[in-house]
Amino acid sequence: PLSTLPNWMAEFSLWAPHLNVIEYHGSAAARTQIRQFEFRNNASLDRKPAAGGVVKFDVMVATYEVILQDIGKLKDIKWEAVVVDEGHRL
Repeated sequence: PLSTLPNWMAEFSLWAPHLNVIEYHGSAAARTQIRQFEFRNNASLDRKPAAGGVVKFDVMVATYEVILQDIGKLKDIKWEAVVVDEGHRL
């Protein structure tokens, strides 16, 4: 849930300060800005990421609801792992 995002951010800051962790939530416009500036160096608002493009972050913290809303924009990322705090909702 949204209320746990700050806790996850704090835990990553404490236990893995070397990782680039982004918080992915907010309005649709705010998430567009995050995708534009925090996802890839070659990101564009109107096109899919270039093949083989590398994300700039190590960890993305988001809510289950936001992932469902933006799945079409997130599916092209080559995820190494996905951890779901709300596993019961899968």
